[in-house]
Amino acid sequence: MSLVAGVIRRLDETVVNRIAAGEVIQRPANAIKEMIENWIWITWLYLIVDIISFFTLWIDILLLLDNNNLLYFLLRANYSDGKLKAPPKPCAGNQGTQITVEDLFYNISTRRKALKNPSEEYGKILEVVGRYSIHNSGISFSVKKQGETVADVRTLPNATTVDNIRSIFGNAVSRELIEVGCEDKTLAFKMNGYISNANYSVKKCIFLLFINHRLVESTSLRKAIETVYAAYLPKNTHPFLYLSLEISPQNVDVNVHPTKHEVHFLHEDSILERVQQHIESKLLGSNSSRMYFTQKEDLDIVCERFTTSKLQSFEDLARISTYGFRGEVS
Repeated sequence: MSLVAGVIRRLDETVVNRIAAGEVIQRPANAIKEMIENWIWITWLYLIVDIISFFTLWIDILLLLDNNNLLYFLLRANYSDGKLKAPPKPCAGNQGTQITVEDLFYNISTRRKALKNPSEEYGKILEVVGRYSIHNSGISFSVKKQGETVADVRTLPNATTVDNIRSIFGNAVSRELIEVGCEDKTLAFKMNGYISNANYSVKKCIFLLFINHRLVESTSLRKAIETVYAAYLPKNTHPFLYLSLEISPQNVDVNVHPTKHEVHFLHEDSILERVQQHIESKLLGSNSSRMYFTQKEDLDIVCERFTTSKLQSFEDLARISTYGFRGEVS
């Protein structure tokens, strides 16, 4: 039987504009996340998010194409219910694309009422943008409330991944990072990222997981990794983890949760085991350099630095106070 090519018919514009983006928008942070992910295939230079009010978001995106030419739009269009209300009009503005989201959930009162207070919703936006800034070093991210001069999240276009981790999560974790990376062609996956060593721990696990460059969650992967850390960290403490996995798209099931934040994937047990083995080997290597001082050894070091005028930090002064050493620092 011969196959006859079917006719591709263009959908009505109203239908096209109503097709879901693939993720349920529960709060403003979801809208921010969806727009960032939809632009991720372009090499942009700057992303600026201005929070004007609880239900209004302004997003300025300056795009930088691969040929180093700036792509910018100087037209403003107004849409309502997916329809263009009036022809686009020229306007003054920054080079880049400005997207304005107003009256979010204006026609879904139950969703609107379910939103938390403005501070909590703003915190979730900061969390989303901060995590994407870590995953996308080389792009400048900035988030601030309208009228504020200082951004609550700000990364530079020439910053490294570690620089951005330091900017978002602080110096304490950035000093204790181990770079990880492994690949298995049989399982069709590749992993890279940064994890904390045995010297660092927090009360709640910080897990930044990107699969195919989308911010997601995997409870099974988190538990598998924390099982490895259980042998290295004090009881009831947890690590910092930033992992980026690239898995064949056909092997990833994103339909586990309406918001697409929880995922499962093919060969999951085998991939988890491979990741566990790699992280175990990295922690073993870093654990050999972990330092433990007895009080006598610590005091000997401080005394030597004191007598040679080599006190190096406030920690040295704290040790002097702890062990009762007296004297003057020249």
